[in-house]
Amino acid sequence: MNNIRVAILGATGRTGSLVTSSAAEDPHFVISGALVSPQSKRLGQRVDGVGEDTVCYTSDLPSALKSGDVAIDFSSPSLSAEVVKSCVEFGIPLLMATTGQDDVTHQLFEKAALKIPLLIAPNTSLAVLALQEAALSAQKILGQSYDTEIFEVHHKHKKDSPSGTALSLARALSRGEMTLIQHRDGKRQDGELGITSARGGDVCGDHTIFFFGEGERLELTQRASSRSVFAKGALTLAKRIISRSPGLYTPRDLW
Repeated sequence: MNNIRVAILGATGRTGSLVTSSAAEDPHFVISGALVSPQSKRLGQRVDGVGEDTVCYTSDLPSALKSGDVAIDFSSPSLSAEVVKSCVEFGIPLLMATTGQDDVTHQLFEKAALKIPLLIAPNTSLAVLALQEAALSAQKILGQSYDTEIFEVHHKHKKDSPSGTALSLARALSRGEMTLIQHRDGKRQDGELGITSARGGDVCGDHTIFFFGEGERLELTQRASSRSVFAKGALTLAKRIISRSPGLYTPRDLW
């Protein structure tokens, strides 16, 4: 396999920095671009581990993207519209791992997917993908008589609530047939799927899916103790999206 030239957006953020270091160590990847904010202390500095090439941290999106075979975005939802438009312009497959976009931006995703492979991955942990598959299997066995609830925990600095991962899990489980409840007030109603969020400390991310029945309950849990799992998962997903035809993908579409 030829080296994959990867553009990393949000390259010095919480997870983006780990993607950058993991890509530098992975023999399948070469870092072709690294986008940071104009205020970053790393702006203009050389990215470590890129071999003989000289790649510097930049705040110019086209410069970060233009030489890439694939882009991984861990930047900011405020940049998502610009990111997806630029990826279409350069014909670059995109792994969108940033969450918290508005409906208008999601409509842009749908239009962009007509021209490039676009993977929407609110959580790049492979265990989260396994959690979703296990929950769908449990739901098939247990049926609608079991009440479904999701509980998620993240660090106190997380900006969106519920998490994009919890919302993604909820949509997969609801199948458009249940009402998603983010802030329940009063008694639980039939046909609801509730999401409860907690914020505190430095929690990387915990997600538990409950199936409550009469006389028993099933709990399925994924816990991330290190953000490195998101970096490793992102690179695995990038390898799988790069050869796909244009379209809008979720991680489960790639297996």
